Amino acid sequence: MSISSKHPIPPLPDFPRLAESEIDAQADAWARSCPAPSAVWIFATGSLIWNPEIPYVERRRAAIEGWHRALCLYSVHFRGTCERPGLVMGLAPGGYCEGCAFRIDPDRLKEAARILWRREMGHGSYRLIPLRAQTDQGEIDCYSFTPCPDHPQCAFDLPEDVIEETVRSASGERGPNIDYVLNTVTHLDELGIHDPALHRLAAKLTGATRKETA
Repeated sequence: MSISSKHPIPPLPDFPRLAESEIDAQADAWARSCPAPSAVWIFATGSLIWNPEIPYVERRRAAIEGWHRALCLYSVHFRGTCERPGLVMGLAPGGYCEGCAFRIDPDRLKEAARILWRREMGHGSYRLIPLRAQTDQGEIDCYSFTPCPDHPQCAFDLPEDVIEETVRSASGERGPNIDYVLNTVTHLDELGIHDPALHRLAAKLTGATRKETA
């Protein structure tokens, strides 16, 4: 995918990251706090769907009420840089969201918690929230990620044209932002999930890409 030269988001600082020992301590504390280690589910909305990294023993298609999937967190490492921030997904208030839920291997809960914390929680920009999800096999209690509203990486309610231009023009350590979005859409399609806003964005991005490479 080609990267657009335009970028609508001003540069952001390199937000400080907690020491690895502190990240691990927070993860360990969360793992110890889980009331039922054999039934710890993580609800995935973005790259966790197709690259969960955590050890799990079960995956289910799942849906939650009161939250929706959004490109709502600025990324200055994985899918962008400080000079050209990208956008990654999380849960934003309101609406409905379909994704998939992973039940963590109970024998490796501490390991899984550390993987999640190192990946998602090192900068204090996300918070992990408890949720109730519907699955074909019944309701489950689960956890998922939403940006902290008072953190400068939080990007709730960006206009669609700003999101499109940002995704088209950002790239980070894990590759272009556009690949992140289109990969997520591909895997949602495989699950039979239609996310109107994300599919609309993907259609614009692929159309724009065709024009740029024609």
